[in-house]
Amino acid sequence: MARVNFRSIFTVHPNGSLEPQRVIRINGITVRPGVQFRDTTFNGVNLFDPQFFDHDLEVKLVEDIIVITGIY
Repeated sequence: MARVNFRSIFTVHPNGSLEPQRVIRINGITVRPGVQFRDTTFNGVNLFDPQFFDHDLEVKLVEDIIVITGIY
């Protein structure tokens, strides 16, 4: 497990959307670079919620996929 900065995993675009910089998995849902999203909930986790957005993330690497396991 590692603690990483939110913006080291996600690009925040001028229109407010997020895009993963690498393949990520959140609550069992996999998202790849090139996919932009806004106000999207991943099995109960909305990264735009102030309790998540721009906070450090707890992650682990599984088969070249960044798995988000927690929020600090």
